[in-house]
Amino acid sequence: MRNKTMALAFLQLLLVSCGREGALISPSSGQEEDESSLSLSSEAESSSTSEREGMSIEATIGGSEFAIDLVDSSSSRDFLAMLPLSLTMEELNGNEKYAYLDSPIAADPYSPGTIEAGDFMLYGTSCLVIFSDTFMTGYAYTRLGRFSSTEGLGNALGSCDISVDFNAMI
Repeated sequence: MRNKTMALAFLQLLLVSCGREGALISPSSGQEEDESSLSLSSEAESSSTSEREGMSIEATIGGSEFAIDLVDSSSSRDFLAMLPLSLTMEELNGNEKYAYLDSPIAADPYSPGTIEAGDFMLYGTSCLVIFSDTFMTGYAYTRLGRFSSTEGLGNALGSCDISVDFNAMI
C-alpha cells in the first residue's frame, strides 16, 4: 500500500513538473473533468479550448467581447473572486499586455517553454498577462486559462496600453 501511495505521489510530482494544466471545471456539475480526458501534449494544449467544457469568464477589450476558459486551480478561483474587474493593461514586447492586481493571488508557476497566442497567465503572484502571439520563453507563469478563440484578439489588444474589463459569465 505504501509503495502504491508513493508511486501516485511521484506521478503527481512528475505531472506538475512537466507543466500540466489544471483540470477544467465542468459547468454542468462544478466537478473536475476526468483527468484521462486531458492530454499532456503541447498540441492538445494549443488546440482550441472551446472544444473542452469549462468555467468561463468574459473579457471586454476595446468593445470586443472574448470568452476565457479557466483552468481549475486555486489561482483561477482567486482571480474569479476578484470579478468584476477593470484594468489598464500595458503593452510589452508587441506580444503581450500586463497589469498588476491590487492583491496577490495563489501561484503555481511553471516554465511552459512556448507561450501560445490567447494564453491567460499570471506572472509572480500579482501580474496578470494576456498573450497575443506565440513565442518561446524561459520565464515561469501560472496558467489561469486560455481565450476560447483568438480571432480578433490581436487587433482588439492593439499596440498601446488598453482597458480590459473582466466579468464572470452566468
